[in-house]
Amino acid sequence: MTRQPSWSQIFRGERVTLRCEIQGGGGAQWTYEWRPTSRNPPTSSEFRIISATESYSGEYSCMGRRGYEITGWSDAFRLTVL
Repeated sequence: MTRQPSWSQIFRGERVTLRCEIQGGGGAQWTYEWRPTSRNPPTSSEFRIISATESYSGEYSCMGRRGYEITGWSDAFRLTVL
């Protein structure tokens, strides 16, 4: 998983994009799941936080799925909103 900006601590109101990248995925039709699932993000490779609040603090991870092929969950990324 990559993120922009790349640091793990951000301030309220900042924008954050988490991106799930599958090595060797080659542009195939993947759908994605994100944790925490309570945020119900779209099944795209990007998880966007438009205006961060403290409620977005926590650990995020993603998984890719294509038919019966599943990548498994990525390492968790801890985001802290100050």
